Amino acid sequence: MSQSTHIAVLGGGSFGTVIANMVAEKGLPVRFWMRDAARVKQVNAERCNPRYVPDYPLAESLEATADLKYALQGAEVVFISIPSHAFRSVLRQAVEWLNPEQLLISTTKGIEMESFS
Repeated sequence: MSQSTHIAVLGGGSFGTVIANMVAEKGLPVRFWMRDAARVKQVNAERCNPRYVPDYPLAESLEATADLKYALQGAEVVFISIPSHAFRSVLRQAVEWLNPEQLLISTTKGIEMESFS
């Protein structure tokens, strides 16, 4: 990886937090996207995600952000760890900043209630 690349993790729940931190603990820069700007500020300040994994300290190379474009641009790998009911809407927003060279890994489970997709 070059100095300008990083890993992106979309989803600020417990699974996204743990995945982002596991990668960051390997020394890789991680941009951890969460939709709630207030929680982003809290995660960056406290170095933990108190809502979902309160006693789990986060690595220094993990940076939480509410800016989806910032999280995705230049990412070599993108983990998608968002709830299934939000998957389609988040990816519709994200598609503008995704590119064919990125490796996308979905850790989303479940189906959309409306479409059963």
